[in-house]
Amino acid sequence: MEIKEVRSAELKQDEGGYLFLALDLDGRKARVFSQQALFNHGLVFLDTPFDGEGSFQDFTVILPADPENGRPKAQEYTAFTNDLIVYRLARMLRETLRSGGWRLGPVAVPKLADVVTELN
Repeated sequence: MEIKEVRSAELKQDEGGYLFLALDLDGRKARVFSQQALFNHGLVFLDTPFDGEGSFQDFTVILPADPENGRPKAQEYTAFTNDLIVYRLARMLRETLRSGGWRLGPVAVPKLADVVTELN
């Protein structure tokens, strides 16, 4: 499934004290934490909504085979996205937490053109 619009992003803290980004993706609520197992592959895990309803099981990303790096066949990952804006926001979360300069509250959602320019 493709994300059409990241409507909003907000830095929040859960009951355990962990910081995360609360995202509105096409009207669906997702949580993105800084620890991402497949981040180096450009993938971001979309955690379940805050109220416990729904999931992102309809989101799948396929990483192609890469035998040279230990992936002999393509692999499918559920509840992940490779959306560039979501990836940039997740990267910003990681950088913010490393620097220690974080503040709870709204986060500016970057424009796709800016993200593409930054990647080039």
